[in-house]
Amino acid sequence: MVGWAGCKKRAPGAEEPAQLCRHIDLALLSHCPDASFAELCTANTVVAGRVHRANLNIKSVPVTAEAFLSWCLESHRTIFGDVWDFAGQFRSEGVRYGKGRHERDGAEPDQIETKLREVFARVQHARTTAATPSRVMAIFLQAFFEVHPFLDGHGRIGRLFVAGLAAEHGLQLASSNFDEGRYVKALESAHTWCAKQSGVRALAELHRSEPSNPHGLLESYIDSILTGQSLDLEVESPPPPPSRE
Repeated sequence: MVGWAGCKKRAPGAEEPAQLCRHIDLALLSHCPDASFAELCTANTVVAGRVHRANLNIKSVPVTAEAFLSWCLESHRTIFGDVWDFAGQFRSEGVRYGKGRHERDGAEPDQIETKLREVFARVQHARTTAATPSRVMAIFLQAFFEVHPFLDGHGRIGRLFVAGLAAEHGLQLASSNFDEGRYVKALESAHTWCAKQSGVRALAELHRSEPSNPHGLLESYIDSILTGQSLDLEVESPPPPPSRE
């Protein structure tokens, strides 16, 4: 989220800038550094509304690798269009993601489409085996984030695809139960073990014993937010920017 100093800078005179900050996505600020607080609020509401509608409308996922590539681009464009100038485009530059000892490189730009096809093939294989829905979702999220195909916005696109997988089983994601700390920890655990399995020693050395299921933590987390009940996915609007009077 946007830090206290950033909020005070964009909302001088606000009595509770930290409360206002909770409604602004850090990614919006990082790619729109000159935006006013009011503009960030508007962009945040637009994106939240688009995510809300996309999650309500998705009923299945693409059935071919090429359709999956098109779906990724179109979904990114639909959600972030008119907000970021790179909406609907795979990145054309290198990127590092994660923090501290978990920081790593995404796929090389010229390998993104190839790597995404591999992700799709891996998910399709998992879907045709005895893998549980949450296992398939965990495999997808780890592999998709490892490619890191966009400059930003992976979380929403990845979770939208997972929502499609859930819908195919008559399930939904209870977003109200979303625990960012647990989610990130589970995702990093999956990244680390998959790196070990592929021989990336820098990450492999973080742990010494081999787990029975490298995606176990992530799968367990997904299980905790899957539900068969109808969900109320109302979008919470940010507060109005403070008066300048």
